Amino acid sequence: SWLWSPQDINNELDATLAQYKIIQTVQGFIDQSAFISFDSAMDRLKKAFFVDNKISFAVLAGDYPAVTELQKLMDNSGVSDGISQFAQSLKTYDQQVKKLFFDPTFAVQIGTLKRIFAPQLESLGEEDVRAIYQKMSPNALLQEDAFRQVTSQTIDEYLKESVATSLTAMWREKTNSSNPASWSVQHRLPVSVLFETQEEAAEMVHILQDPSAYQSDRLKTALARLSDLSFTSNEEELQNKFLKQALPTKYQQLNINVSDLKDFLSESISSNPNVWMMNHNELSDKIDLFIHNSYQKNYCDQAVNVAKGFEASEAKDLLVELVKQYPDVGLKILEVKK
Repeated sequence: SWLWSPQDINNELDATLAQYKIIQTVQGFIDQSAFISFDSAMDRLKKAFFVDNKISFAVLAGDYPAVTELQKLMDNSGVSDGISQFAQSLKTYDQQVKKLFFDPTFAVQIGTLKRIFAPQLESLGEEDVRAIYQKMSPNALLQEDAFRQVTSQTIDEYLKESVATSLTAMWREKTNSSNPASWSVQHRLPVSVLFETQEEAAEMVHILQDPSAYQSDRLKTALARLSDLSFTSNEEELQNKFLKQALPTKYQQLNINVSDLKDFLSESISSNPNVWMMNHNELSDKIDLFIHNSYQKNYCDQAVNVAKGFEASEAKDLLVELVKQYPDVGLKILEVKK
């Protein structure tokens, strides 16, 4: 029969009444007296429960058991019995629902994050924790273990990004350059001259170039180390340190023109000064070539004047040592004394 039975009518009236109860309750949640449709009210509830709230219901249910009941009833709110029960429960737990899902400060969610992930968040302030919450995906339907795992990963990613940002900012503050490569291009020197050792320089350069490749703890260590360092901006000091790092001992006393040497290394090895220090053998060979190429112009007169000052026995002893150390010298003597 196409006619409604009394029960059908009662069910429809109950469902309609339940819809209005839900509308009225939601109006209280959002502090709005203007009428909203039932569909709009349900959309706002679902958004508050499943989108704005990013904490697993399984976690929230520990302190707020009503969450489990409300979630189940919301799933059944499309049927007459379900909507009536949902409307009743929503009204019964309206204070909890408003506190949990309609608080613009997300106080419960933020507090839950701080409690569960205290070891990871202990060094962060309120603003950082809120930033992490905003980066989280909607996790309301995840089981507790899955929620903990996913959220822990989100926190780690935020920590890495945060420390990496601080690391880059500190480098910029200390060196007035955006990164090590930029500093090297600007000064035409390898960045190793800023550090105590070339090993430390290489590690710091790698971290600053690609912080995403490192764990947050390693980035924190690098940040702490960078904070302790004091970099000179004196060009003469930097150039002298470069010569000390780059030159073999036998050339340390020569009056080498740093600009000429840098030009030569740029042409023969790389235009990137940081590359010069990566292969010690190649650098040594190139510096040998630089010295030999510029010997007549820059060092011959200097060597002649020093040689003229030797006593005969002193010169002879030195010549013997040179024959022992340098085959070219010995072969030249054999050639002359044929």
